[in-house]
Amino acid sequence: MTRAAGAPASPATGLDTPIGRSGLPGASVLRRRGRRMGITTVRDLLTTFPRRYEDLREFTPVARLPQLEPRTPVTVRATVASLRVEKTFRRRVQRTIAVLVQDGAEVEAVWFGRRFIERQIGEGDRLVLSGKVRLRGWRPQLDNPDFQRDDGGDLLHAGRIVPIYRLTAGVTARTLRAAIRAGLDRFGELLEPDYLPDGLRGDRPTIRAAIDAAHFPDDFEQRDAAVRRLAHDELLALQVG
Repeated sequence: MTRAAGAPASPATGLDTPIGRSGLPGASVLRRRGRRMGITTVRDLLTTFPRRYEDLREFTPVARLPQLEPRTPVTVRATVASLRVEKTFRRRVQRTIAVLVQDGAEVEAVWFGRRFIERQIGEGDRLVLSGKVRLRGWRPQLDNPDFQRDDGGDLLHAGRIVPIYRLTAGVTARTLRAAIRAGLDRFGELLEPDYLPDGLRGDRPTIRAAIDAAHFPDDFEQRDAAVRRLAHDELLALQVG
């Protein structure tokens, strides 16, 4: 039977869209590299779940950083005061250094071998950064912190419960998180209506809510409820099979 012109595509068609034709951020990278992670379609992307999470919701004042133990994970809000790129002793490896300020206190963020960061941030930008702190002389420093602009948008890489995925060469955590977030926003409606009737689902979240919360939970209670729903469906599928 031919689908009528103008009728919406079936959920299977949308979710089975090849990742390279999805239009999602990072799609070209995932098309080339994602197969090693089992990602060839949008469905594969949305069901590539985190292996663990880092709780980076608590913000630490920059002035307190020198008092912390080395390697303590922290999240800070600060403004870029200066940015420079320096050579290191390792051939062809450079480091990008941002000096950030908050209420007169300073912290350095240092990224090794990530020259592209110079094109992503600039002086005056407000950032949220999460990383491990250490002291370099009198000034605290964050080595290779995750960051994003503090512009009121959704936080994906810092300042939240951050999903940590198994990756492969050429696919960064930032690329994967951004693709999954955009995929949930763009294709999430195709997960509705829920395939479980209300009587069988009980008080568990819908499958759309469960997949969203498994990637980007607001709290660990929400994450646990999502995991229980997904585990329930897996057991149900085994029993039906």
